Amino acid sequence: MNLQRKGMPDIFGVPFSIPCFLRGASRLGSDFQSKVFGSPAAFGPERAVRNEAMLSTLQTFQFYTRDTSRIMDQIKSDPMNKRDMEYYRENISKVKSVDEFMSDYRLYSYAMTAFGLAEQVESRGLIRKVLESDIDQPLSLVNKIGDDRYRELYKAFNFTGKTTEPAAQSASQIDRITEAYSEYRVVASNSARQKLDAYATGIASVKSVDEFLQSSAVFDVAMAAVGIDPAYASKSFIRDVFTSNVADEAAARGDNRFVELKAMFNFQPDGTAAPGGVQSKLEMNETMRRYYDEKNLLSSPASAMNDIEYWRMKMPSVRSVDQFVQDPRLLDVALRSVGLDAGIQSSEFVGNILRSDPDDPDSALNQMADTTETDRLIKSQYRELRALFDFRSDGSLAAGMASAIDPANETSMFDEYLKLNASRSASSDRVATSLYKIGVVNIETVSQFMRNKNVYDYALKAYGIDPATASRTEIMNVLRSDPGDPKSYAVKSGDPRFVALAAAFNFDESGKIADKRTAQNDKAFSDTIDRYAKSVAEEPSALQKQVIEKTTNAYREAIADVISVKDFVSSKVIVDYVTAAFDLKDLKLTPSKLSEVLTSDLDDPNSLINRMDDKRLRELRNAFQFNSFGGIDRADGGVQSKADRIMVEDFFLRQKYEEQAGAESEGARLALYFKRSAENIKTAFDVLAEPALLKVIQTAVGLPAESGQADLEAQARMIEKRVDFESFKDPEALSRFINRFVALWDSQNGGGAGGFDAAAIILGGGGGDGSLGIF
Repeated sequence: MNLQRKGMPDIFGVPFSIPCFLRGASRLGSDFQSKVFGSPAAFGPERAVRNEAMLSTLQTFQFYTRDTSRIMDQIKSDPMNKRDMEYYRENISKVKSVDEFMSDYRLYSYAMTAFGLAEQVESRGLIRKVLESDIDQPLSLVNKIGDDRYRELYKAFNFTGKTTEPAAQSASQIDRITEAYSEYRVVASNSARQKLDAYATGIASVKSVDEFLQSSAVFDVAMAAVGIDPAYASKSFIRDVFTSNVADEAAARGDNRFVELKAMFNFQPDGTAAPGGVQSKLEMNETMRRYYDEKNLLSSPASAMNDIEYWRMKMPSVRSVDQFVQDPRLLDVALRSVGLDAGIQSSEFVGNILRSDPDDPDSALNQMADTTETDRLIKSQYRELRALFDFRSDGSLAAGMASAIDPANETSMFDEYLKLNASRSASSDRVATSLYKIGVVNIETVSQFMRNKNVYDYALKAYGIDPATASRTEIMNVLRSDPGDPKSYAVKSGDPRFVALAAAFNFDESGKIADKRTAQNDKAFSDTIDRYAKSVAEEPSALQKQVIEKTTNAYREAIADVISVKDFVSSKVIVDYVTAAFDLKDLKLTPSKLSEVLTSDLDDPNSLINRMDDKRLRELRNAFQFNSFGGIDRADGGVQSKADRIMVEDFFLRQKYEEQAGAESEGARLALYFKRSAENIKTAFDVLAEPALLKVIQTAVGLPAESGQADLEAQARMIEKRVDFESFKDPEALSRFINRFVALWDSQNGGGAGGFDAAAIILGGGGGDGSLGIF
C-alpha cells in the first residue's frame, strides 16, 4: 500500500512514501534514533558533551528552538556577556551625543552587535550619518539605505530628537488648560445660575435664622456673596451676627463682611424674619449680583439676565434723570447697551446728555467734540443713548408717562446689552488667557506660580477650584504631586480637580520645573501610528486613509490626556488603537491584564511580560512609559529610554543566541534568523536587501547562487514566482518552509543525518514546536 501523503513534495525528484522512509531507516540501523532525534545527551543540560559533528542542521535548529529559555539564560550568565550588558546598562544613560557614543567602543560595539551590524563597526562614517538622519525625510540615509537593521538602530536612540528645555507647561498643556478655562466659564455660569435658582426658592420659605442656617442652598450662597467660604464658616457665629452686635465688633477690626451680611437680610433680634420676609425680590437680586461678582462671573449670560431683571423691577420707579444716574446698575445697563463703559463715564456728564435737546445746537450733546474719529464714535454712542429715553430738558418725565423708556426701545436696548455683554465676556476671557500665557512661560518654581495672581487664578479656575477659598498650602502640595502615583498628595486627596491640576504642570517633588510626563515619547508615538496604518492595509485606499487619519487623531487626543495606566485601559479609543497596532486582538486582554502588562518590570525575569514571552507584548510595553505603580516616568533626557535600552539588551542576547547556533551549524543560524525575520518580509525586494534571507530563499526553492547575477527586477520576479510571502503569517507554513530549507541545506553542505532528516521533515511536515511529527 502506497502511503505517500497527498500534496507531499518530492525529495530530490523522488516521490516520498513511508515504505521508502522505512527502507532508509533499516539501512541506518541502531543509529536511527540518535541520528534523527538526537541522543539524550544532545538535549541535556551539558551542551559540551554533544557530538556536534554528528548533528544535522535540523537537530541543531530543533535544539535551539525547543530549549530557547534555558539557552538564553546560559548566554545571559556568560561572564563576558554579563560584563558587556552591565557596562551598557550603567553607562548609556551618561551619553549625550553621537560623538560620546561612538568614542566609547564598548557601548558602540555592543549596540552594533545587538542589531546584527558587528561587521560594520569600523564603518563609523556611515553609522554616524545613519544616527544623525531625519527619519521623517524620505531621502535621508536611514530611509535610503533599505536595510531594516540600520533603521532599527536609528530608532533605538534619540540623537536627533527635538529636545526642549523643561517648562512649567508644554504648548499642548497650555492649549488644554485654556480649553479647560473656556469650559469652566460655561460650566461655572450654569452652575451659578442653578445655585441661585435654588437660593431663590429656599430664601422665600426661610422664617428664622435657624432655618437660614439649616438650608445649605441658602447659607452657601449668602456666605459666598460676601466672600466667606461656607465650608469654614461657623454657624453659631453667623447666628450671633444676625442676633447681636458681633458684626460691629468684627468691623471694628477691619472685617466688614459680617456687617454686609447682616444688612442683606431682615432678621429681628430674636432671630425671626421681619414682617415682609427675610428678603424682598430686589434684595434677593442684589444678593445674586454680589454672588456673581465674587465668582468673577459678572460678564456671564446669567449675570446679564439678572441685571435685566433688576432693571425691570427698578426702572418703573425712576421719574427723573438724577434718580437714573444715581443707580449704578441701571446706568451700567444703559451705557453698555450702546458700547460705553460706566466705569469710565461720569454720571454727571451722562445726566447732562440725557437732559439735552437733540435739536438744540447749544445742548451738551451737540457741543461734544467731534474732531477725531474716536470723538465722533463716542458722540454717536451718546446720541444713541439719548434717543432711548424720554426725559425732558429739566430731567423730569412728562405727566402721565409710565416709564422713562419706551417698551420698544427697552427691548432693543436689552438685545444690544446681551450681545455686547457676550462680546465683553469673550474679550475678558481673551485678556485673561493672554495674561496667563505671558505669565506661565516665566514660571520655574511652584513658589513663582503661587505669587503670580494672573497665573494662579486662571489655572485654579480652569479646574473648578475657587482661588479665593483654596488653601494655598494645599495647592502647593498638589503641584508637587505625581498625578499617576496612588500615594501622591493629589491622588490621596480624592479630588479629581487636584489630580487634573497636578497633571497640567511639570513640577517635580521639590517644586522645580522638570520634563513633562508623557505616556509615549514622540518616537514611540510615531512608531505606533505606523503600526496602526499597516494594520489597516499595507497600501491603504483613499477611504482607508481617511479612516486612519480619523482614528489616529482621536488616539492622539486621547493619549495626550493619559496620566496613569488606569486612564489608558479605561479609554476604548486607546485600547482599540493599540490592540490593532500591535496585533493583539487574538489575546483578548482584559483591562486588568493589559494594566499588568503595561506596568511590568522588563528587568524582572519573573514579571508578567517576561513570563508570557510574547514579542508583541514586549513591544507594547516598550512603547509606553508607565512605571510599576501605574504612573508615568519622566523622560530622563538621555539618548535612549529605559524601554529602548532593554530592547537593545534583548537584541544583543538574540544575536549571541544565533551566533552560538551558527558556531555549530551555519544553516541553523540562517534558519533562526529567517524565522525571526519572516514576519517583516513583504516583497522579494525585502529578501534581496539581506544576503542571509536571500540565502535561505535560494536554498529552499532551489535557485542557484548564479541567479544573483541577474538584475534586481529579474531576481525579484524569480523569487515571487516561487514564494508566497503571505503564507509566512501561518506558523505551520513557516515551519514547513524552514524545515525544507534545513533539509536541503544539509543535503547540499554535507550535514549530519542529511537525506534522512529531509525525509523526516517532509513526512511529518515539521511542527512549529520543532518536533518532526512522524508518528
